[in-house]
Amino acid sequence: MVSKGKASAIGTPIAELEIDVPLVSKLLEEQHRDLAHQPIRRVDAGWDNEIFRLGDRLLWYLRSHVATR
Repeated sequence: MVSKGKASAIGTPIAELEIDVPLVSKLLEEQHRDLAHQPIRRVDAGWDNEIFRLGDRLLWYLRSHVATR
């Protein structure tokens, strides 16, 4: 995992947005109240994304760089 503000030794870009479980929870409350009750767990991250598991059946892919949108 690459923390905000730190690039990896192999050249992973610095994340422009810090995406964590509290932010995902807030976004679900605001945008998908029907899913807001699901437990949230961070699964993995790529150079331009974060992936979170919602409950047992859903994954949520969120981009962490403005340029990839």
